[in-house]
Amino acid sequence: MALLKLSQVEYATVDDIPKLCKDPKVVDAVLHELTVIGKEKKLRGFEFVKAIHLEPNVWTVESGFLTPSFKLKRQPAAEHYRAIIDGMYAKLAADQKAGKNGARAPIESLEKAKL
Repeated sequence: MALLKLSQVEYATVDDIPKLCKDPKVVDAVLHELTVIGKEKKLRGFEFVKAIHLEPNVWTVESGFLTPSFKLKRQPAAEHYRAIIDGMYAKLAADQKAGKNGARAPIESLEKAKL
């Protein structure tokens, strides 16, 4: 599993995934890999991923995030992840203000972004 490889933890197991998803080093490693791929594909600056959330739980019909035909239920996902997404935008804004990581200005409101 790629997450276990990126964690660089010897003898990591699937049971470690929730802990790994919260590990800043793992999150940074995943973001770095996305940046490398973006550069290889010659993405423009605004197309690069600036923040991510690693979700340890699988989306299923039973969890309420997928329809029986395995399509995303946008409203439950938006409600569940709103605080997480808002937190990522707030961190990007703070990083931009502090001049870190070349962060770009976040959108003013999550309402403008479509989940």
